[in-house]
Amino acid sequence: CSSLTSVTIPNSVTSIGNRAFQSCYGLTSIEIPNSVTSIEEGAFSFCHNLTSVTIPGSLTSIGSGAFTDCKITSVYVDDMESFFKIQM
Repeated sequence: CSSLTSVTIPNSVTSIGNRAFQSCYGLTSIEIPNSVTSIEEGAFSFCHNLTSVTIPGSLTSIGSGAFTDCKITSVYVDDMESFFKIQM
């Protein structure tokens, strides 16, 4: 998926699986919909050009290394209060 530059995750998705977008070098930003409650291990690892992430308040878990080796410079959290209840 090295040529993938953007992705639209449908509202029917509840979990982003292990290494689902690993090494998608062209991916620069991702907006995760409110339907997603978990991001699994390494889901976006080695997406070297990923700089912006929007995280929903519905998220209850983020797996180990989910964003390893990404160059994230901005994170938007849809619902900060709910997000900080996540235990990592």
